[in-house]
Order: sequence, then C-alpha cells, then structure tokens
Amino acid sequence: MKATVNHWKPRHLKQFQCKQQQASHQILKQEGQQVKQQLRRAEQTHYQDLKAKNALFNQQQAIEQAQQERGR
Repeated sequence: MKATVNHWKPRHLKQFQCKQQQASHQILKQEGQQVKQQLRRAEQTHYQDLKAKNALFNQQQAIEQAQQERGR
C-alpha cells in the first residue's frame, strides 16, 4: 500500500492561510459594525425614553402647579 502524499506545497499553504486570515478579519469587521449599530440603536432608544420621561415629568409639574394656584 502506498502512503498518501500531501500535495500541499508551502506556497499553497501560505496562500490558504492568508485567505483564511483575510476572511476572519472581514468577519470580525462585520461583527464589530453590527455591534456598533446595535449600541447606537440602544443609545437612541434610551435617549428617546429619557425625553419621554422628562416630558411626562414636566407635564406633571405643570399640572401640580396649576392645581396649587387654583387652590390659593
């Protein structure tokens, strides 16, 4: 029985490793962009929530002030 010979030459191996490295770099870059987008969306949602809570608080303050002035 003949032993199987690995026909990969070092040059091919280096090309393969280089392509693998480029692919993994691309994947990491895309994932990083996705994380940044998710973070931006979360920050925008948080900001909108704060704006809404602040508006509600201001409304409540105005109502209380109006009630106090009527009570005087």
